[in-house]
Amino acid sequence: MTPASVSITTEPDDSSIADIDPDWPHSWFSIKPLGQIEEITDPVVLDGFSQPGAVGNTNSIEDGLNSVLRIEIDGTLASENANDLRFGFMRVTAGGSTIRGLAINRVYGPKIWLDGVYTAGDNNRVEGNYLGPDVSGTVAFPVGYATGVVTTFAGVLINSSSSNLIGGAADSARNLISGNNGFGGAGVLLQGFGSNSNRIQGNLIGTDRTGTRSIGSEQIGVRVGGVVDNTVGGSNPGEGNYIAGNSTGVEIGGRESRRNRVIGNWIGTDSTGSSEIGNTGPGVWVRDSPSHSLIQSNTIAHNDSGVLVVSSFNLLDATRNLITQNSIYRNKGLGIDLGFSSHADGPTPNDVPPESDPPDQDTGANNRQNFPILTSVTDNGGGTTVEGFLQSTPNSNFRIEFFANRERDESTGGKYSEGETYIGSVDVTTDGSGMSGITANLPALPELQPFITATATDITDRGDGPANDTSEFSPVEPLGGESTLVNNTGEIGLGTLREAIYVANLSEGSSTITFAIPPDDPRHFYYMDDGVSGTVSRLNVATTAEADDSNIADIDPDWPHSWFSIQPSHGLPELFDPINIDGFTQPGSVKNTLSAPQGLDSVLRIELDGANIEGDGFSLVVGAEISLIQGLVINRCGANGIHLDTFGGNRVMGNFIGTDVSGTLPLGNGLDGILLDAERYNRIGGAKPELRNLIAGNGSNEIEIKGSGADTVYGNLIGVDRRAQSIIRESTEVCFLVDGSFFAAIGGPEEGSGNFLGVDPEFGIRVSGINPSGFKQTGNPIDQLENCREELLAIQQDRETFFQSNSAEDFDVLDQTTAQFFGCIIFQNFIDQTRANSILQNQYLSEASNLGIDLGTDGATSNDPGDVDEGPNGL
Repeated sequence: MTPASVSITTEPDDSSIADIDPDWPHSWFSIKPLGQIEEITDPVVLDGFSQPGAVGNTNSIEDGLNSVLRIEIDGTLASENANDLRFGFMRVTAGGSTIRGLAINRVYGPKIWLDGVYTAGDNNRVEGNYLGPDVSGTVAFPVGYATGVVTTFAGVLINSSSSNLIGGAADSARNLISGNNGFGGAGVLLQGFGSNSNRIQGNLIGTDRTGTRSIGSEQIGVRVGGVVDNTVGGSNPGEGNYIAGNSTGVEIGGRESRRNRVIGNWIGTDSTGSSEIGNTGPGVWVRDSPSHSLIQSNTIAHNDSGVLVVSSFNLLDATRNLITQNSIYRNKGLGIDLGFSSHADGPTPNDVPPESDPPDQDTGANNRQNFPILTSVTDNGGGTTVEGFLQSTPNSNFRIEFFANRERDESTGGKYSEGETYIGSVDVTTDGSGMSGITANLPALPELQPFITATATDITDRGDGPANDTSEFSPVEPLGGESTLVNNTGEIGLGTLREAIYVANLSEGSSTITFAIPPDDPRHFYYMDDGVSGTVSRLNVATTAEADDSNIADIDPDWPHSWFSIQPSHGLPELFDPINIDGFTQPGSVKNTLSAPQGLDSVLRIELDGANIEGDGFSLVVGAEISLIQGLVINRCGANGIHLDTFGGNRVMGNFIGTDVSGTLPLGNGLDGILLDAERYNRIGGAKPELRNLIAGNGSNEIEIKGSGADTVYGNLIGVDRRAQSIIRESTEVCFLVDGSFFAAIGGPEEGSGNFLGVDPEFGIRVSGINPSGFKQTGNPIDQLENCREELLAIQQDRETFFQSNSAEDFDVLDQTTAQFFGCIIFQNFIDQTRANSILQNQYLSEASNLGIDLGTDGATSNDPGDVDEGPNGL
């Protein structure tokens, strides 16, 4: 239903309305006051459900609301006289009143306070209403802003009022409170001295009536400001709220805020925990010095961060805030973040010797309580044993809570996780040095939740009760310890490629990722025989559990080899530590034995299918120097197959990049096969047969060398299929783009170092950029396949071109074999500094009308007396 489709009817029976919207087949009555509704000064029950046809909700919260409201109070006209609304559209100053069964919306204006319901008396009930949305509970209305004034929009504003109940545990009591946008807007706002003992329970706050989607709420779900002893949610059935699709879920702020409780809510999700309707800010935000808050037994997921506790601008710290037994997971930032200033700041390092002796003497949010360190998680035959230690305040008592998780926290590079499932706790006491060991015997872990974290809460009695400062979550300790063995094609969890990368990144020194995926893996594929000799078909891919490919009856004889496909749902972690990823360790993999012109006879059994990856397949950044990627098929990534952006020394060898596992079908990566941004001394392929890569079918360049130096590209098949018989090119870009690099060598003088290129229809190799120098291209058979027309080398410097080149010198082009078009072209230079380029001992198989060497693109250049003219290579 949309506001534009609203019509008037006089029918008493909605079923008689021929054109009524089946998505909301209910009529209603709209009241449009001209100003503020008269203040309620005596207790009253204002009951919209008394209107015939109105129906109270009977659903439990996980099923949304099925209520039918037939009385709407539309604040459009009243908002035109906003001075009358500065204390609320509907103001209740009498205690003991009840407001139920109404849809109140479109209340906005230019004055200080604009609210749906404003309560100043005590012991009032607000239940069964839609506060903000339309009568269908699916449409939120826009709100206006007035220039130069502060306006606050709230579904319910409780000001200096106590013991009010907003919603309730009964199904019929649930309110829908959404779309209350504006400066400081909130679904429910509690403020003012004396606002205590209020309860907000059982409501849908920020979602539509179904509880499954946000309706564009910019509101804070519940805002608790400078008040005491209020409860959002509760520990009894039906008392928890859905708080999702808002800016912040729950905000507790102000130094006067104490002993407020957030219990048993679903924040950023629904009761299943799977619906991703997160709040765009923190799930729970404790800010500006509140203390003694309790955040317990909530499900907090899919938000920008889970629980954020931060110090205030006035340097008063938010302390003694207990965060316990929640389910916190899949938030973009940390599950618990003790921020240093007013915002999230990522993991807080423990304050330990030698920097702090004794440990944990720092101050800040929750006194920046140190987290535990877990050292082992083992299955003890029916349960789980967790060991570790805590360094914190000497001679103090702490409660260590343990949590199981499906995955690591990507925002921390996998070092940390959150707290998806609470699995138990132990109490420990630190000694005089602040040290305590931890041993906990816990239940068996939930299925597929092998990553264990813990928090520490200071429970030492400080004279007025326990300190109750809770730490951030600890670093992850996986069940059975860390491993870089990949033994399944899964997305997350132990034995996955993602887990192996996390472990390798977090390990000291170089690590090797190996593969041993069993044949019964669900992504064990093979090509079924398509009946056509010499080809395989992507339409004929099937799964198998056979350990021996020869036992697969209908396998295609043109590629009688099965493979394992790893298909991430999103990008893999960046690699920032030296790492060797070795696909040849998968049983059944075979290294190539043929020279480049003969093709490749390698069998690769590990495929990275990047169809769901928007970025690079493998991205190596600073710290991952001297890394090796070999024996993999890498295809269909949104950006580059491999991106090297390190200080250098990396090797890429024995891979198929941009093709299928048979090396005959194009499955290109979106940009380059390999983008080399690394500093220097990188090697792509090698002269030995087992080092050769197949790089073909990619969306831009097969290889781009950008701003690096002394790199070698040897012995690869580029732009052709595995058999070196057919062109595989999906791009009109060049095979090689060497942009601003120096002393790069494509091919070499030793046997086997030449690359075999098949390129169509652009340049084979383009060299450009600011001051490229020392480039050598040696021994590369280029374009010997039928029906190909290529230019071997373009040294291009033109400020009008993409490459913005200025000069190029000292290039050698040696021992090439080229076919049918131009051999070497030096052209389009902004300034004539393209010089000292040697083009020696090449074989040009050129059409009669074209030149083997062309200085420019204008055909033969006449000699001039004394050779004093200027231009490419000095003309």
